[in-house]
Amino acid sequence: LMEVRGTELHDELTMNDDDKCLASLVKVLSKANSGQDVAPYFNGVVANFASNKTKTLRILSYSLLRFFSDINGEIWEDVVQTVFDDLNGTDTDLQIEALHLIPHLPGIVFIDQIESGDIELAVFRTKEQDPIITKTILECLHTLVLYHPLASCNEKLAEFAWPIICEKLFDDDHNVCYEAFECVKLLFLEKEQRGSSGKLEAANTESFRSIIEKTYVSVAQLLAPRYDTLLEKFRSLPLYLQEPAIALLTRLSCIKAKSNSAITCVSVEPSTVQRDVVYNLVQEISPLLVCNDTAVVYQTGLSIIYLANKLNQYSWLPQVVSAFGTLLSYYVSSNVVLDLIRPLLSVLPNLSSNQIVNSASLVIKYTADLNDLADRIFVLSKVFSLVLSLSVKQGNIQYLKRLMESETVQSFLANDWNSYGEEIVLVATSCCNRLYENHYGAAVSTIMETQQQLAQCICLWDSLDSYVYTQVMNLIDMLGAQHNDDVQPLIGFYMQPERLNNIDDLEKLATILLVIVKHIKKPSELSSLMAVLQVKYQFQDTNQAASLAASAYKDGYLGNVAASPGLPRALCMEKMLHVLLVIYARAGASERKQVITMIAVILEREDNPCIISHCKLIIKRIEAHTKGNLTAFSPHFFPRSALPINTPESNTKSPKYALMSIIANQGYSKAERKQKISSFSQYCDHTWTQIAGSSSPVDVQVAHTLQPELSSVDILLGIRNHTDIPLSNFKVVVSIKGSMECLTESPRQICKTIKLLDYRESVDWKISFLLNRFEHNVVNVRTIFMDVAESEKGKSAARLGTIDFTNEPYPIRPSLLLYRVTHSCNDFLSEWNRFPVVFHVSAKAVKGVSLASLMDDFSNLIGFYPQPKRIWDEGQYFQISSSAISWFKDQISFVATGELDPSEGVWMARFEFRASSDPILSVFRSYVNEWLCESTHGRMFVLDDDAPEDIFNITK
Repeated sequence: LMEVRGTELHDELTMNDDDKCLASLVKVLSKANSGQDVAPYFNGVVANFASNKTKTLRILSYSLLRFFSDINGEIWEDVVQTVFDDLNGTDTDLQIEALHLIPHLPGIVFIDQIESGDIELAVFRTKEQDPIITKTILECLHTLVLYHPLASCNEKLAEFAWPIICEKLFDDDHNVCYEAFECVKLLFLEKEQRGSSGKLEAANTESFRSIIEKTYVSVAQLLAPRYDTLLEKFRSLPLYLQEPAIALLTRLSCIKAKSNSAITCVSVEPSTVQRDVVYNLVQEISPLLVCNDTAVVYQTGLSIIYLANKLNQYSWLPQVVSAFGTLLSYYVSSNVVLDLIRPLLSVLPNLSSNQIVNSASLVIKYTADLNDLADRIFVLSKVFSLVLSLSVKQGNIQYLKRLMESETVQSFLANDWNSYGEEIVLVATSCCNRLYENHYGAAVSTIMETQQQLAQCICLWDSLDSYVYTQVMNLIDMLGAQHNDDVQPLIGFYMQPERLNNIDDLEKLATILLVIVKHIKKPSELSSLMAVLQVKYQFQDTNQAASLAASAYKDGYLGNVAASPGLPRALCMEKMLHVLLVIYARAGASERKQVITMIAVILEREDNPCIISHCKLIIKRIEAHTKGNLTAFSPHFFPRSALPINTPESNTKSPKYALMSIIANQGYSKAERKQKISSFSQYCDHTWTQIAGSSSPVDVQVAHTLQPELSSVDILLGIRNHTDIPLSNFKVVVSIKGSMECLTESPRQICKTIKLLDYRESVDWKISFLLNRFEHNVVNVRTIFMDVAESEKGKSAARLGTIDFTNEPYPIRPSLLLYRVTHSCNDFLSEWNRFPVVFHVSAKAVKGVSLASLMDDFSNLIGFYPQPKRIWDEGQYFQISSSAISWFKDQISFVATGELDPSEGVWMARFEFRASSDPILSVFRSYVNEWLCESTHGRMFVLDDDAPEDIFNITK
């Protein structure tokens, strides 16, 4: 293959003409950077790498050789030897190129030559080194010992490299010192927490961990006695280079080296000497909290937090909070804001009560700038859990009240609806639920204060998501059953007529009314709600409606008389029936009479058979109740279908809040929240679809998981480097054709940037979407390699442009959004006759397809519930009908009538589709060909030219 492909370009690489060789190398480099296969040119590149070639050709060859690490062969031994010859030479440019290439050499060849002694590691130590070379050596060793998949697990290399790195901590050149401090800092961080150095999890093997543990001990033993010298070196560095030194000194100040090669860390009760070391370091670095270098301020804050936790010296923390608050005011980047908020969350529990409130307000203010919804919910849940718990433990709600009435919180709650304010309402309510589970009655006063602060939002925000107000009402409902006296002020707030009359969302109003009528202490006050019910839900009879309209017109409230709106949708009506039943059970004779009148009005005006059936059942229950002379409230009085407040349907409007409440209630750490949304989903085996083209260096596979109960879908992407070379600086961009709303990424751009995808490594990415309506959604994925310089230090011979690989689209087929709901024949006929929209198509089966196989296909359609099939005239004709309900309560049905064409011996069929709405039928009409072919496994297809054009237009 290497001899055949690209013969012309390969020949140009081996010419004696340097200009042509240079032009050919540039072409190969362009191919390599665009992800094309350049393996056939390996020998030609190696030929231009020889030591007798010009420096320009050799430098360009260095840039190319990193793309061939997947090629094995003895030729690499000569290349490696040449690389180390250059490193041992005197040409600075070639030395730098050699050091840049070493981490990209084939790992097996490189390690084998080290182990065999063919390569002397001492080449990394030259007597008179240019500081640039020294810094580049440190960068090379740093990459090898921490990130190279094979070299980082080689004990011989580790034993050689780390003493060199530690020695350069004391170098006279500041840039060399900085690189050494950075490398040792990352060693200490990786020892403390796996992966914190940026090491990829797949390469974080047990052999690597073993070497890290040993190296940490040896480096700590080496540096701990020289702490004072390192402190002096830190003082000599310019401010912009001090950040890694602060982090390293912080760790070393807590370490004491023993004579038996063991080390100990500072404890809560350290020796006087060790305590003084830590105290002096804090005194030394504290002034840096107000310097003008933000990276230094950030690292200084982290270091003081680290030392304060080690010695329980929490009086050091307020200055850090103040400094981070100043930094937060500088930045608008979501990632930077989260990096600043995370340490603030860790210190909140160790602050004084006043400081907790002030810091909590600060965190809430800047959490609004986070793009990731789950991050916002996580931070808010931490803050509210802490403040609520503090109020319960102290038996005093003053700090909670201060927070809720602070300018920051009120800016989100006291004004018009906003999404962040809505999130605050939900999180605060979720935290109240958890607080009650932990503290029971002791938490009630704190919960009531919180809910009192949120009540105005519940009433006034028309756009408030149903899931949010349902959770609030659930909490009040639960407390009302156990602590009825305590909830009365809140019930009194909600039941004021001026508030109820201003709530335009009838489902929200029904939910609030249900809580009020269940838990109001004085049943006599229920009479004031009857007028609200009559007006808001149009439950008046004809005479009442006319009287009220005339009165309103006389008082100047009405203009022209308009037709009264219809009754609310079924779910709202179910709740209202429950409300009426509770009123009937608890109120007096006058209110009971009004309830019966309202039910009669509903029966007269309602056309939903389920609601009509429930009303009739209620009348029967009322009659039985009256005959039994029962006055006590009994749950058995209500029909089983009367819905409780918390219903699955109430969650379908916004599944993002179901996901959010889980995050808030579980209180995941950042590490645990790598799967913050997947923790909610119950995954099964996925069917993965390959969407990347053969020319793309990145293999992209897609799968999905549907969440019907939440009207959401999780899109799973597997992104794999299917080359044997590292791929860097690219991003995967997802776009949607349709109305799916992304829940887990920024809505502006659904994008994942990948800085490095190493040798045959892969990353997984899961994105959750809210499905807003029934339609044919398509997921499009692009892989974009971004514009980067070919090589460092401006020596590149060419420059790449942005390269965009477009992948195959991934559809979310509409049939997946259908429920298979059982229908009797009578139900089917009743709905079929009243559906307002219709279209027809004709279809033809493939020759040889039997009637039995077609009937089997039609009986197992995704989402459709089939009626019994009819076959007559000795199997010459058939008819089958099916119906389905979409996730969004749209209904669609079809009848298929077919006959066997005697001339061709194939089955012909005529499909008539009917639906409850125009949009669902429009979607299905555009999708019917694909649907039929897929549903019958290719046995039947739609005839596009079978009927006049107008038949195929949706009719009303």
